[in-house]
Amino acid sequence: MIIHVHRRFKKRYVKLSPFLREKIDRVIMLFEQTPFAPSLCNHALVGALKDKRAISVTSDIRIIYEMEGEHAVVLFLDVGRHGQVYK
Repeated sequence: MIIHVHRRFKKRYVKLSPFLREKIDRVIMLFEQTPFAPSLCNHALVGALKDKRAISVTSDIRIIYEMEGEHAVVLFLDVGRHGQVYK
């Protein structure tokens, strides 16, 4: 799996607390190994984000991503609180 990170993701990531950044890093490592691990709550999105998916970091923090092409290339688009990323 190849993971790319959108600049919006980077911008929001650096603004988060060190505790959350560490938790996000662990979630990303798990995602690389087992993308559909139950703890990630990996799910397809609907509406304006219908071609995207989300994984859970905490009960309120989400990572929005999309798959690119057929070669398991993942683009992390956004990270943040539920209300931020689903706008």
